[in-house]
Amino acid sequence: MKTIPANPQAPQPVRTTPAPQLFWKRLFSKALALGIATCALANLQVHAIKDPFPPNPGNQVPGVDLPGYVSQRNVLLVVMDDVGIDLMPKYVEYYATNSVVGDEIDTGSTNTPLATPTFDRLVESGVTFLHAWSSPTCSPTRAGLFSGRSSFRHGVYSPSAPTLPAGTTTIAQVMGDAGYATGLFGKWHLGTVTADPLGRPHEFGWDQYAGNLGGMLTDYYNWSRTENGVTATSTTYATSQTKTDAETWITAQSGPWMATVTFNSAHWAQNAGGQYYQLPPAGTAYSVRAAIDDVQMVRSMIECADRKLDELLAAIDPVELEKTTIILMGDNGTDSDITSHFAADHSKASLYEGGVNVPLIIADGYTYLHGTQSSFLKGVGRVVSPGRFEDAPVQTMDLFATIAEIGDADATCGTDSVSLVPYLQSATTANQRAAIMAETLSNSGQWDLAVRGPSYKLIVRDYDGAAPTYELYAVTTDRWESTNLLADGASWFESIVQAALLGYLDDLVTLPDTCP
Repeated sequence: MKTIPANPQAPQPVRTTPAPQLFWKRLFSKALALGIATCALANLQVHAIKDPFPPNPGNQVPGVDLPGYVSQRNVLLVVMDDVGIDLMPKYVEYYATNSVVGDEIDTGSTNTPLATPTFDRLVESGVTFLHAWSSPTCSPTRAGLFSGRSSFRHGVYSPSAPTLPAGTTTIAQVMGDAGYATGLFGKWHLGTVTADPLGRPHEFGWDQYAGNLGGMLTDYYNWSRTENGVTATSTTYATSQTKTDAETWITAQSGPWMATVTFNSAHWAQNAGGQYYQLPPAGTAYSVRAAIDDVQMVRSMIECADRKLDELLAAIDPVELEKTTIILMGDNGTDSDITSHFAADHSKASLYEGGVNVPLIIADGYTYLHGTQSSFLKGVGRVVSPGRFEDAPVQTMDLFATIAEIGDADATCGTDSVSLVPYLQSATTANQRAAIMAETLSNSGQWDLAVRGPSYKLIVRDYDGAAPTYELYAVTTDRWESTNLLADGASWFESIVQAALLGYLDDLVTLPDTCP
């Protein structure tokens, strides 16, 4: 059992064998000892290799001398708060149609159905990742997203202690170094104390910031809005204000840009009276439901964000939108009081799928705008065969390397990030990761981790403790994680799966830090 380094920055053993080879080596040796190597190798298919085939026209990178080539596409990154896959109709539709175990979740099961035409259009214009993992809560996800590094490296584990360490290299800095203008609008939640007079986002590389620095609003209609270090009260519904701030900045740009739009929706507001949700203003193009329960209000909040994103995209010059890659993601799973998909203890803040499996869609601006692919425009970040659902395991922190590749920027500091560009370029790309990981750290210091490959998932409680415990799930056939395969003792095959996944986990937490 490996343990977390006392100093995460200290030099670590350099892994010289590629992850896939390590996996098969471990798997074969375990199977051989039990006399069942052939069966084990037939049932565990975890690999991580590059797609050997170049992309088809529309996404191939032919060279800057050819007409239609865009060397640095714009990037629009949109983050939803507390919106899991169960609150995204296209995910629900996919599982209701394709799940081998059935999927009873219905976003319109009671009262007014949840409608997200903009999000749906992004799905039709790009690649939708079915198995994208975030952290179980928001600040660790944002820290990983912006740094491309796991929590055990930067130390952000909890929304209650969200401060990103000074000096952390972010995607805004590396994109800025590559010639991009960078703006962040909406929720920050990575600390507020800074020596930079323009505020923490500016300290970490964003040229422009406007939004709420904390983790939640006290009131969506009366909240503290900070713009480049200056704080004042806003009485505009927060989702609308975030859209306006992003639109004002984007439409003023004359070169390549990366805009990060982090809606507070659909997180609750909180004041001395407790937690509550707030309907968006009436008279808009979405359903403003009667405030009969929190679920209905959350649906209205999500629809508002969907429509505001539509307004933002409509405001961007079509020529600029054609060369924009649009990314939509959730920061963690749906809150237990809202989800009817996952059990309460399997939702937000847990290492179960309801806590870490989040929406992730990467769309092509040209296809979004015109409803068709372009064989003329080319460049990294285009999407071949849009409308695809991808079942490879990926992580939200992989967006660091993805965005860097789109911008031809230096992704060295994104130690734990793997580019998703190959999935955009080809519908037949092999898995770029052998496994993905999520982690939590309790107030008492217990370090719990989860790891999964394409078919199985292992949860390790007290990973670096004296007596760790384990849960194993066949997530392709048990999406609800209702059956712990190790509960009544492990079979020979389950022991092999557990050992292989634990080996991957050991590799991931001892991977040398590539950031200088």
